[in-house]
Amino acid sequence: MAAKRKIVLAAELEDSKRLAVYVDQGRPGAWRDEPFFSTLKEYAIQFAPIRAQVVVYIGQRAIVILPDREVDLGIVGDDKLIVTGERSTPFGVELDAFKLKKNDPLAQQFGLK
Repeated sequence: MAAKRKIVLAAELEDSKRLAVYVDQGRPGAWRDEPFFSTLKEYAIQFAPIRAQVVVYIGQRAIVILPDREVDLGIVGDDKLIVTGERSTPFGVELDAFKLKKNDPLAQQFGLK
């Protein structure tokens, strides 16, 4: 089924806890097709407590799937890291995703290299 949809899944565990979803640039919206999208969203919900990530890659563009939304990070070059963090809101803790340069001092705070 993934071959028809032009999607490849890969577990990236060495430097991060991430399920990477590589999408053919010729069919960039394939990851949103059902039932695939619901499955990815369920992974995001299950991964949230351990801050593991579900990241869709369309070429160099990265989209992080969070339990409540998707965050389009745009182009994420080799000099960048994808970070999942949390912030307090009036409604409780909310997950967020952002990119950092690898040499950014904040990367050290997140335990990233």
